[in-house]
Amino acid sequence: MEELETVYVIETLEDLYVVEDEVFEGKVLDGVLELATQFNSRREANDFLAEMSEAGISGKIKEAKIFIKVMK
Repeated sequence: MEELETVYVIETLEDLYVVEDEVFEGKVLDGVLELATQFNSRREANDFLAEMSEAGISGKIKEAKIFIKVMK
């Protein structure tokens, strides 16, 4: 297995992550890691986290590594 890329996700609660990069009516849609919105840079994730904070929503930026494995 080898690393394909590194992205950033925002954790809202333990094991729940932002799955839609939009604040709607003061809330965000969250769900499992496999569906999490992937931000290509920490800055992009931080910008959205700031938008969430303005709406009173807390979260933490987490680094996520995506791996790939070629089957023979």
